[in-house]
Amino acid sequence: MSDSKSPQPSNFDKEMAKVFDQAAIAIGIICAFNFKILCQGLKEVGTLGRFLKWLIPITLISYMVVRYQWQLDFLYWLSPKFFHNERLEAIFYLGTLKNVSGVAGISTLVWLWICGIIPTIRLRGYQNALDCLGLKNAKDFAPKVVDATRLDTYRVSLKVLAPGIGVEKIKARRDELQSSFEKDIEEINRFKNPKYVEIILSTKFLPDFVDFSQALENLTESGSFIVGESKKEFVTCEIAKLPHMMIAGTTGGGKSQFFKQLLTGLLKSTDHLQMHLIDMKGGLEFRDFATLPNVKVAKTIEASVSTLRKVKKEMDARFDYLEEKGVQQIEPERHPFDRIVIGVDEASVLYAQARRDDEDYDLICEARNLTEKIAKLGRAAAINLVLATQKVSKESIDTRIQENITGRMCFKTGTPEGSVRVLGNAKASHLPATPGRGVWQFGNEECEVQAPYLSTNAMKEVLQEVKEEYQTGAKTVKQKNKEVDTPMTTSAPVTTKPLTKEMLLNDTQS
Repeated sequence: MSDSKSPQPSNFDKEMAKVFDQAAIAIGIICAFNFKILCQGLKEVGTLGRFLKWLIPITLISYMVVRYQWQLDFLYWLSPKFFHNERLEAIFYLGTLKNVSGVAGISTLVWLWICGIIPTIRLRGYQNALDCLGLKNAKDFAPKVVDATRLDTYRVSLKVLAPGIGVEKIKARRDELQSSFEKDIEEINRFKNPKYVEIILSTKFLPDFVDFSQALENLTESGSFIVGESKKEFVTCEIAKLPHMMIAGTTGGGKSQFFKQLLTGLLKSTDHLQMHLIDMKGGLEFRDFATLPNVKVAKTIEASVSTLRKVKKEMDARFDYLEEKGVQQIEPERHPFDRIVIGVDEASVLYAQARRDDEDYDLICEARNLTEKIAKLGRAAAINLVLATQKVSKESIDTRIQENITGRMCFKTGTPEGSVRVLGNAKASHLPATPGRGVWQFGNEECEVQAPYLSTNAMKEVLQEVKEEYQTGAKTVKQKNKEVDTPMTTSAPVTTKPLTKEMLLNDTQS
């Protein structure tokens, strides 16, 4: 029996097989790409309720299309040779339900594709911008943008797959990233899965200058002050909600300017306020404030400690009042007491640890102890601390005081460590060298802001307006003598009593 040999494929057959393989691959890539677009469209649609909200009108329109046989006209226009009369009749006799379902299904897919193509192109753009940096890990893997989520009108969060690269390496290229994306980079964070990095982009850039006079209209709440303009809105805060705050940053960053505008804002927005300012540089920074009937300025360490003693004594008297009346917190609008704000400029000078042989050692220790007690208990007594300093450390401001300060404004710091001591992160060290640019932190809220600029002439004008309001009676000091050590007599006699555990607990909880 002779051996039979199978016929060998010709060159033409090989070429055709190659063409079919390439065509199959191309079709697979196209299908995968369009499937990815449809999935992106589904994601853009979001919830099932939103999807149904669009599906209902699509179904109604599809019914109208089928009723007037517009789908048949469209098919014939699309390809007269393929969709000839016999084929169109076959489609027509499928019935209304199948025709409506078909038209609605195809329309929905087209709609999802349209919804998905724009974010897909945008995602490709983000990837191209990221590729410009040439970042790669040890295995030559470049970071991939796997998702883009719009946070609001101005901000987009990118989820980047970056195994073996890490967030710190990407942070180090922040300026290059901003140039490549042509957007401001607000944050670069880790995801719970360390393989992923979050990059938050913003199309809204902060202004380099904000005028206090224009920002003043945002002070609508009593006892509030202006923090600055963020990328979302003007940020203001009621000091009663803090209740204490710290201002920090290197020279030239805007710390002193922010401190003055904060005090000016509080004086303008608060009807019943006593302000005690401590300036260890001779009182020059606060001389314009000293002209007001409700402001006192301490210029020496002796005067500063005396002020703190008086405030502590007033705080004890207010706790006696709270216990007497059975209430938990002083409210100046309802009770016969003013809000008291203690502003300390260059707090590190007043509270700096001193050697025992230093002549001011006892006064410094007393100042630290008094401030700690006020920081711990002052909220319920409507007494607030505002501390300004260049550097923050346990040697300059005791950690027991820092633990009770929830509001923090940090301008540019020279090192990441300086920012970490104030904010718990290094964000302030990455700020641009723009005067007034800072990071505001209050509880879980944190944002970059441009603080308002208050010129000396504008400050004098606002302070003169406040002074006239006190002269006309629009604003009043309830404790008329302006001395916090003799509170205004109330309807019930006030006796000196020790603070109870219940009162301390209530103050802490509030």
